[in-house]
Parts: sequence; C-alpha cells; structure tokens
Amino acid sequence: MLGFVVGVITVEGRVVDSLEGAIPYAVVRVPEIRKGTYADERGYFKLILPDGRWRIVVSAVGRTPDTVVISGRDTLVSLKVVLRPSPIRAKEIVITAKREEFRKGTVEPFKFEAEVIRDRPSFLTSDVLKAIQDVPGVAMAADFSSKFSVRGGGPQENIVLFDDVPVFNPYHMAGLFSVFISDALSGFTFYRSNFPARYGGVLSSILDVQVAEPDSTHGSASISFLASQVFQTFKRGNFGGLVALRRSYFDITAKWFGYDLPYHFYDGIAKVYWDVKPSWRLSLAVLQGDDVLDLYFRTAHLYASWGNTVLSLRSRAVIGERWVNLTTFGLTLFRDRISFGFKDQTIVSITAPMNLGTFRSQMSSITDEREIRAGFSVEPGWGGVEQDFFGMKYEDKGNTVVSAVYGEYLLKRGVYNLSIGGRLNAFYAWFPGDMSRYNVLYVNPEPRITFRYFLSPDVAIKGGWGVFHQYHVGLSMGGGQLGEVLSSFYYWTSVFRGWEPMRAFHYSLGITGITAWGDWEVEAFYKDYPYVLLENPTPDINDIYGTLFRKGKAWAYGFDGYVRKDAGKLRLLLSYSFLIARMKVGDTLHPSPWDRRHAVVFTLNHPLPWSTVGGLRFTYQSGMPYTGVIARYDVYSMYDPGIGKPIRIGTREIYSIPYTLRYPPYHRMDVYVRKDFRIRRFNGYVSLSIVNVYNRKNVWFYMYDYTKDPPVKTAFYQLPVFPSLEFGLRW
Repeated sequence: MLGFVVGVITVEGRVVDSLEGAIPYAVVRVPEIRKGTYADERGYFKLILPDGRWRIVVSAVGRTPDTVVISGRDTLVSLKVVLRPSPIRAKEIVITAKREEFRKGTVEPFKFEAEVIRDRPSFLTSDVLKAIQDVPGVAMAADFSSKFSVRGGGPQENIVLFDDVPVFNPYHMAGLFSVFISDALSGFTFYRSNFPARYGGVLSSILDVQVAEPDSTHGSASISFLASQVFQTFKRGNFGGLVALRRSYFDITAKWFGYDLPYHFYDGIAKVYWDVKPSWRLSLAVLQGDDVLDLYFRTAHLYASWGNTVLSLRSRAVIGERWVNLTTFGLTLFRDRISFGFKDQTIVSITAPMNLGTFRSQMSSITDEREIRAGFSVEPGWGGVEQDFFGMKYEDKGNTVVSAVYGEYLLKRGVYNLSIGGRLNAFYAWFPGDMSRYNVLYVNPEPRITFRYFLSPDVAIKGGWGVFHQYHVGLSMGGGQLGEVLSSFYYWTSVFRGWEPMRAFHYSLGITGITAWGDWEVEAFYKDYPYVLLENPTPDINDIYGTLFRKGKAWAYGFDGYVRKDAGKLRLLLSYSFLIARMKVGDTLHPSPWDRRHAVVFTLNHPLPWSTVGGLRFTYQSGMPYTGVIARYDVYSMYDPGIGKPIRIGTREIYSIPYTLRYPPYHRMDVYVRKDFRIRRFNGYVSLSIVNVYNRKNVWFYMYDYTKDPPVKTAFYQLPVFPSLEFGLRW
C-alpha cells in the first residue's frame, strides 16, 4: 500500500519555525474526536484519521497555535506547519519551556549546542572534548590532552559516538585536539553515569556527538595560528547536507621559529540527508581524519600515522501515530602504523588496527503518561597486531561480536517519573589457528533503574542504579597517568585468555531544580568496580598476553554540583566536584590515577560594546596523584685492586606506593574576546583567546638528572601563557 490505509486519512507533516528550523515535541490534536500525537525531536509527526473533514490544532510552548483544516477519503495528506513566537512575556516562555523539559525524564544528561562549544576560550580552536571539561565530575588528563576522566573512571571507560557510531580514538597530536569540527555539529549529549539501557559497552560515560542537518544554505571559513577550516551547507527541496574540512600546518609555521616539525593532521566531516516523505528521513554521515609524523634526525627515521574513518547511515521513520523507528548501519575503521629505522633499513614496525561494524534498531513511543524504547544492536569487530622487530615478525588477529537487546519504560505519574530498563549483552571472541584455545563467550545482564520525584514544579529529587560491562580495553604508552597523557591513542584489545569483562555498579542520588534564569543540581555518587583490568607496565616478555593486564578492584565516590545561568545577556556556570577514587591490586590499596579531590570551574560570557563579546574561564583542581621516586641507591662492582676500591656501576630508584604522591594544585584562567563585523554579504569575526593569562606553571611531570650528584629533580610544565588569534567569515 502506498503510504495510506483504505478508509482513513493519513496525515504526515513537520512542525517548523519561520526559519525552517524544527520545533520538537509539538502537540498535534483533533479536538472533535479527542485524538492526537506529538512531533518527534525533529518536528515530524504522523496521524491517522477517519474519512471526513477535520480541524487539526498544532501547538508548542512559546508559540502561537495554528489550525489546519483537511478533508478527504482514502488519501495521504502532507503538511508543513509554521508556528510563530507567542506574544507573551519572555520570562513566562522560558519558565514554561523549562518545566516542560524538566518533567520529561529522570536522570537527565548534559546537553550543549554547538554555539556553547564555539563561544568558550580555546587553545588554537574550539573543541567538543575541551568543552566537556566544564561539566562537574569531569577531569582532564592534562593541557596537552583531550582525554578525560568521569567521576574517577579512566579515559578508556568512556565512549564517543558520532551520529550513533563509536569512534575509538577521537584525538590528534598527543590528544591535544579532537577529530570533530565544531561548525559541523548541532551539539552533544553527555551522560556522566546511570545512562539508559540503550547505551552499553562502557563503564563510565557516554558522549553522543550529533552532526547537524541544516535547513538552509550557509557556510563559513576560519584561519588561526596553526589550523584552517572551511564549512558549507546546502538545502534544496527534500535534500540537504554539509561538508567541513580542516588541516593543520604545524609543519609550515614551526619553520618560522626555527623548528622542523614534520607533523600535520587533517579532518573531514560530511553529511547528506533526504526526506523520502515528511515522516521518513535518511541520512549518511562520514568522518575521515589522519595524523602524519615523518621525522628524520641525521640517519634515523621515525614515521607514525594514525586515523579514523567512520560512516553512519541512519533511517528515521514515524510508524503509525505514536511510534518512531531509528535504525543505524555504521562502520568504524581505526588504523595506525609506527616504524623506526636508519637510512633505508627499518628496525621496528608495528600496526594495530581496530575495526567495528554497527547495526542497531530502536522503536520508541512518547506520550504524556509514558515513554517506551526497545531495540537491539549487533557490533562485529575485527583487528589485530602485526610487529616486525629486527626481522622477527609476529602477527596476531582476532574477531569479536557484541550483541544486545534492551528495553526502557518511563512512567510519568504526576509527582514522580520512574524509568525501568534492562540490557542483555552477549560477547563472543574467536581467534584463528592455535589461538582458538582463547575463544570466550560471556552473557551479561544489565538492569537499570532511575527516578525523579517532584518536590515542586521546579525542584525534584533524582537518583539511579545500574550495572555496566566493558569488553574492550585500551592500552596506552606503558600505562599509568603519564602514559595516558603522552600517548596519542589507545591500542584496543578485547578480553580473552581468562580475562573477564570489566564490571561496574553505579549509584547516584541528588536534587535538581530550574529557575527562569537557569538551573542547578547537586548529586552524590558511588561507583563500585568489582573487576577491572589495568595495563601492566612490565609484562613478562615470555608471556606477553598472560601478563598484559593486572586484575584489580576499584571504588569512586563523592559529589558534584553546579549553578548555571543560560538566559539573558550574562551567561555563567559555576561547578564543584569532590572525588575519592581508590584501587586495589593484589594486597595493595592505593589511590586511583584519577583521584582528583577538588575541582572548581567558573565560566562567564557577556556582550561588550562595539559588537563584541567577552568571557573568561577559571579552574582550580587538586593536584593529580602520581608514582614517584622517593629514594635511590648506588650499585657497585666487587673490589677492584687496580684502583683500590669498588666501582659504581649504576643507580637504582625506589618508587612510592602507586599514586600516593601528588603534583601541586592546578589552576588557570583563560579569557577571550570576539569582535563581529560585516563586509558586504559576509559576516565576519576576529577572536582573541589568551590561555593561562597569569602564566601559572602547572606541573606536567617530573624527571631526575642523574648526571649530577645529588640528582636534580626537574619539573616539566603544561601550557604557558598562550595567545591564539582566529579570523573567520560566514555567509
């Protein structure tokens, strides 16, 4: 049947504003027969009515309702409903809209639009992975890294999604940048804990990055000290899309200062979508990026390259009056190659690609009284490692598949919302040849429950509990906090050879509220890790895979909160986090490498005279723990009769219990100012950011100089004061 049912009128439509932007969750009703539905988050709706003539009323918070009259028999009607702003007071619009959103869920994530990412002080360029460090509970590894820890969990316990498809290593240049071009994004959703059952495969957090689906044709270009980018959208009829390209030129600008740094990276993001009909949209998003370091030093040659290719093909369709189907086909390809040698001879080379396919489908239905989501996912993975060390070659390959079914039911009962969900995972890993003895199969249930109890229309208590498993483990450069910072990417491997999936239990309880000018929250949490795998910095060369990890347990607990003002000219965020994180390996109990006790972040943004906008960001954090040298001793040879005394042949170090020493506290202030202007048909801007305004010397790590006696401890510091100028045009 061609989109209609005999004896009925099928109404398919979209609710938009005057600029063709979607109006999500608009109410679509037929008063005469008390029938209706809701538009989805992209404004699409579908309604089936009996034959005849009907009056359809469409309304949304802060908009003037519109009425459309339709009539017919056995037909399909397509509508585009434009809702204009309501002439009521702005404060009433804001608080009413906030209450509508406030009452929808239980443990809500942080949501940021792309403008928030672009309007914060940045090092060289705006970046989504830098923006989330403003969120309470998030700790960055260092200035020279985009890796982040969430409430005591390691960076490998987070997953980043690109239009619903995982990205394994979304970092550039020692983690300094992410692979995402902010102009191409519509925003991101960030779950710090107790994320819904539709997400799985990780222990700590979900960062869901959404690529924009533009409703108009526009573009931009920008240039900064070390990178340039161009961005263009298009929209024609039922088709639309975008393309964004970026390339660094460290290899060029470094020569201006007398340095030879043969390194560069590039990124590309593209997306196209097609509205097959008002209730069905197809989209294809592509992410492509590579880093290349090609370094010659006299006769030595070091070559390193790594990058991502990610594809996401999605179908979103309204089915019937209340159901929406979202189906995703994805492909993730991570590649890397490192080689070192002299002249034309390669001494060492290693490559360790990681690939993942994604197929998931979800049905969802949202009404005033309840929300239902149910679906499944299948993620086949393949990869391995190829190594050539002085002519000795080693190769290991394997395959995995993670499949899951899940369901979520959100009940809305006036004074409370209750969400009950569950996920059932099945993980299978198999290996060729003799390695087949390491094949494993795990089946793991993951119950989850969250709630919100309303003390008033604007204040609620919220909480949750959930079980989580992770089947892939990331390896950095030697493990530990310093290895996390220095490594540009993880080598990923699945659990096998007796290693079990890592497990975690999340508990949270807090209070949250909204006001006409913003929102606030305070939440306590406890995370129990009964089984974690920690990278072993000294594996046994005769049994690499048997000693690659150390089994352990971990705990993290504390509280965090924030006050945010996001209405009016003055925008600000003040957040605070308190964390205690512990680990136990064998009989040794010690702090986690991410045990950052106190963290305060304050951001401010305000318009200035002469079409300028200014802002600042200040952060104070307790020093990160580290494992350091606490003593040393000299090693001597036996008595040498030639010189009449023993000869010192070396020095040995005695290290502290892991992570019981701390670096000094970290604090830094960044400021920025942006001047907007217009040149004919172009809107332009000049942005000046100054990172670390007062040049705080935040310690990165320590090294000892043993050529001196006694040895001298030398501190290596993070970013000094650093100005960054960016010029851009929009059209």
